[in-house]
Amino acid sequence: RLIEACDVVLDGTDNFATRYLLNDACVKHNVAWVYGAAVGSYGVTMTIRPRVTPCLRCVFTEEPAVASAPTCDTSGVIMPIISIVAAVQVAEALKLMTERFESLHGGLMQFDVWRNEWRRVGLRRRAPDCTACVLGRFETLEAESGDMTTVLCGRNAVQVTPRRAATVDLDSLAARLRAAGEVKSNPYLVRLRAGEYELTVFKDARAIVRGTDDAVVARSLYARYVGT
Repeated sequence: RLIEACDVVLDGTDNFATRYLLNDACVKHNVAWVYGAAVGSYGVTMTIRPRVTPCLRCVFTEEPAVASAPTCDTSGVIMPIISIVAAVQVAEALKLMTERFESLHGGLMQFDVWRNEWRRVGLRRRAPDCTACVLGRFETLEAESGDMTTVLCGRNAVQVTPRRAATVDLDSLAARLRAAGEVKSNPYLVRLRAGEYELTVFKDARAIVRGTDDAVVARSLYARYVGT
């Protein structure tokens, strides 16, 4: 309902699961939106006009494998790239709201302020088999498509089970998480202690988040530290 009332949506989220949800909702309700992401010194942005330009699913047909991509909490992010991505997003939003469509950059804009790189990848056509903007299937808008969470009674903990089957490289995950807190690992799991929370991640991508019985908080922590 929130999306239906919008003229333009700007992406300020931090994980692919939420972005796919945003994409499906905007495409379904024909609302333009501007994707933006940043990690480290790298940033990317893309403007989506439903049924006119490629949507997010046209370009990124599948989410990155669980625990395979860096996050701001494990790899950090520097302020200049956030400012650049946000500035381009706002400029694109102004063009959309004033219907200056010919001035839109019309591609996937990539920036790396550390390497002094600036690149535009042209995007001309929608993917003919895109599940969202071509076939009209909005998987993330179906309740059963999301990650499953189970509150563990009396333990102040929540189990998060990703909706997609996955196998986690535990050694790689442990190495990334050491920047975020105290890490212990063995061949079967990785355990992170970050502030008041403890995350135990298993090889099949399940995780137990201790320190909360709120499923929303648990999913957010999973996205921050493990990734989606």
